[in-house]
Amino acid sequence: MKVLCLHGGGVNSKVMEYQTGNLRRALGDKTHFEYLNGPREWADPVDPRLLRFFGDGPYFGWYGVSDDADPSRAHTDKLLDETITFTYEQVEEGLDYVEAKIQASGPFDAIMGFSQGSIVATMLTARAMARHTAGDGPGPTWRHVLLFSGMPPRDSGYMRRLKEPLAFPCTLVFGRRDEFFDYGQRLRNLYSAPTVFEHAEGHKFPSDPQINEAIAAHVHHQVRAITPQ
Repeated sequence: MKVLCLHGGGVNSKVMEYQTGNLRRALGDKTHFEYLNGPREWADPVDPRLLRFFGDGPYFGWYGVSDDADPSRAHTDKLLDETITFTYEQVEEGLDYVEAKIQASGPFDAIMGFSQGSIVATMLTARAMARHTAGDGPGPTWRHVLLFSGMPPRDSGYMRRLKEPLAFPCTLVFGRRDEFFDYGQRLRNLYSAPTVFEHAEGHKFPSDPQINEAIAAHVHHQVRAITPQ
């Protein structure tokens, strides 16, 4: 199995490779992982813990984010308030960048995204499915999306595109102590039949070996089930 890995905002591929250590061991040495850096250098403050363990970077994101809310409001609060308009800057360029990687290095069996990377995976899948439906090009060449600490897109344009659930194989993994947990639950409704795992931790990959083994077994089964014979 071959997996393309999309990191969260404000980190990089090296950080995500470290974050996925437990899951990589569970998926086994026959699974190949490719980690892609986002196309935009991160302009916001970087978590001091990252700087301590991984140095000065650079660190990356996939697109810019702006909104029309009072800047004093908490980000999690703004995400839940549908009267607030969010805009993603250079998002199509970011998606084109990921698709270019897929064309150059694929095909991939699955796309794995964490946090902002999970938003990219959902938008990329939705865009490819819509393109195929309209007869404007190929649909997704990947077979599964695996989203950790995921959230639905908040960009106003993509919210309009995602009125109907995506009929695409999807696994969602949430940490119940994640500050984005409540908002992330809306992602369940963006896919028609997602499989959902939860763990007792926060905005991170799970450390529990049993949960990682269960996720790995499920993803292997799902990918095998839809691999052409």
